[in-house]
Amino acid sequence: MIHFKITECRPQRPPNTLDGAKVLMWAFSVQLPFYHIQSKESESHSPVFGLAVAQYPGDQSFYAFGCNFHWKVVQDSHFKSIEEAISHFQNLCLPHAPVWYNNSAENSSQM
Repeated sequence: MIHFKITECRPQRPPNTLDGAKVLMWAFSVQLPFYHIQSKESESHSPVFGLAVAQYPGDQSFYAFGCNFHWKVVQDSHFKSIEEAISHFQNLCLPHAPVWYNNSAENSSQM
């Protein structure tokens, strides 16, 4: 008889900063990537499991980071508002809608 241990799959919380920008909102897909992005260096496609909206100190813009499973940034874009950045991801991720979390130090509240 074979026994399997079933473990709970939880989203991996991102670091507080990505590429020096403070993470404000994030989403993570545990089982399947949200989408794939073609690498600039090769023909390979990088899976995007982590999404983050972040802001650099002193910058009014917001940055949308697409990240691999280990929160390494593989794509970035900038926007005028958090809402625009989230909308950008919502369109990329269809039909797999991200569940967004606030990246506060006390807890991560779901949106």
